[in-house]
This record gives sequence, C-alpha cells and structure tokens, in this order.
Amino acid sequence: MWTFDLTVAVDHPTFAGHFPGQPLLPGVSLVAEVLEASLGIPELAHAIGPAPRLSQVKFLAPVRPGAGLTLTLALQARAHLQTAQLWKTDRFCSQLLMIPREWKFRG
Repeated sequence: MWTFDLTVAVDHPTFAGHFPGQPLLPGVSLVAEVLEASLGIPELAHAIGPAPRLSQVKFLAPVRPGAGLTLTLALQARAHLQTAQLWKTDRFCSQLLMIPREWKFRG
C-alpha cells in the first residue's frame, strides 16, 4: 500500500470555469492525480498496464481550492486490480478501481 498527501492548489486552472463562485475540482482532475501517482510506482504501473481503464469511480465529497487530500493506492489480491481512495481530513471523498485495458470481467 502506498500513501501520498496532496494539496489542491488554490489557483488550479480548472477552478476558473468549474463553477465560478463555487469552485469545485472536477472528477477528471482527481482521476488524473490518481493515474499520475500510480504510474510513478513501478509495481502499480506494471499491474494496470499502459492504458488502464476505470471499472468503478465514486465521488462522494466535493474537493474545493486548497483542500488537503490523502491518496491511498493498493494492489488487490486479484491480479491486476488496483484501488485508490482519496480522503479529505477524515472524510472519504472518492474511490477508484483500475484494471488493465485488456483484462475482462468474467460473470
């Protein structure tokens, strides 16, 4: 398991157009942060491959300018599954499940 502390810049460029007067970090920006962190860890980068896809994404709490986040990344017991969780102080914000593009679920 890997843990990172992230601070969302007050002047992040997405805040200018993502709800003027009520800035909110778009989910795609959170996903980009998770992917960037994952690709920087050789074990995770190998597990998810060069073009991972998202199986599940849940955004449960808004992320505002200056927010401090804790990102936790983990490989699951099932091969090639990676989970990511984002926490804002003690509040759960987001969860992602990433899998390699070529991997298929079996029903």
